[in-house]
Order: sequence, then structure tokens, then C-alpha cells
Amino acid sequence: MDQGNLIHSATLQSLPNLFVQYLDVCNRAIDANKHRFPFKQIMESVRDVQTHKNVEVIILDDHPPVSCVICFDDNQKITTQPAVGVRGLQKWRVSKAYLENVINNPDEYIQNPAKIDWEWLYNNNQ
Repeated sequence: MDQGNLIHSATLQSLPNLFVQYLDVCNRAIDANKHRFPFKQIMESVRDVQTHKNVEVIILDDHPPVSCVICFDDNQKITTQPAVGVRGLQKWRVSKAYLENVINNPDEYIQNPAKIDWEWLYNNNQ
């Protein structure tokens, strides 16, 4: 999908699809930087800790806020699933505007993954 289509489609799609595109940029940033210091070390330690820990994502700026769950799949890619019937998970609140900015400017975030908000990976607050 070219960047022009990303910008247009982001405004037309549902929030869960918006979040899937956000995670795609995150996964691409990890893949592109997996051998660079300090991203390699950070992601290795985070994956060790987080492999079996899911995080509920609450997407703000919509009424009511939409929830989904972030998790790692069998290939150690970040993925999402509906937040139906899950309780007691770590919560990460994120704005719809932030998600749209990341998917509308993927190269900026892929080239510099420090610009991505990785709070959900290391924050243990509920």
C-alpha cells in the first residue's frame, strides 16, 4: 500500500484495523533495526519478558474508547486480538491521532524506532 493510500484509508477504516496498521509499522521498525544497538538488546530483553504477557490497548479519541489486546505471536511478531473477556491486563492508553501519525509517516518511525511509543512493552502499571 503506498503512502497516499495509507493517509486516505486511515480516515475511513475502523480503529482495530488502524491499530493493525500501527503494529505493522512497529514490526517493520523492529525488523529494520534488529541488529542495531541498542534496539537489538532492548527487543531481546523485552521479548524474553513479554512473550507470555498480553497488554490491553485502549484507543482514546473515540466514543466509547475501543479496546484490543497486544501480544506476540509464535514468530515473535507483535499482533492484536479482541479484548473480549480479558481482565487484569496491563493497560496502555493511546490516542487515535498518534496511531494515525505513525501509519501516515511509517518511514520516519521505521528509520528511527525511538520515536515509537514503546511504553506498553515495559510499563507494568494497570
